[in-house]
Amino acid sequence: MAIVVGIVGVYVVLTVVLWATQEKITFPAPRAALPDPTSSLGYGEKVELLMQDGTRLVGWYLAAEGGEGRRGAAKTPAMLWFYGNGETIGAIWPIIRDFRPRNAALLVLDYPGYGASGGRTSEAGIYEAGDLAFDALVKRADVDPRRVYVYGR
Repeated sequence: MAIVVGIVGVYVVLTVVLWATQEKITFPAPRAALPDPTSSLGYGEKVELLMQDGTRLVGWYLAAEGGEGRRGAAKTPAMLWFYGNGETIGAIWPIIRDFRPRNAALLVLDYPGYGASGGRTSEAGIYEAGDLAFDALVKRADVDPRRVYVYGR
């Protein structure tokens, strides 16, 4: 009988520990400085968005090649990039540089609690960040809001 009680006790303790740390396990949220895109890539701009609770999100906006500052230029397609769990812009900027489509603008943000963005990571926060990023991208003057593509890894 003592063995059964011991196994049940270990199970209960393990369940409580996993439940209490589930967000930390699911969202490892590494912190890292946000590199300046003009220093790293030679072009681009830092962007900041504010969540409803005031959390500051930071990221990069990279205009389509040839689309920077041209008055009357045609609107371009755009890509909204969501990196993988446990990554940051600071860690994957060479991949962004090599992978991004040259004829499309690109927006990538550090999620709340990740990279240089403030706040605490949660599933709801990541959804809100995605909605904010999409809204910011379609409101840009150089982006065709009907041609926004979403990429995630």
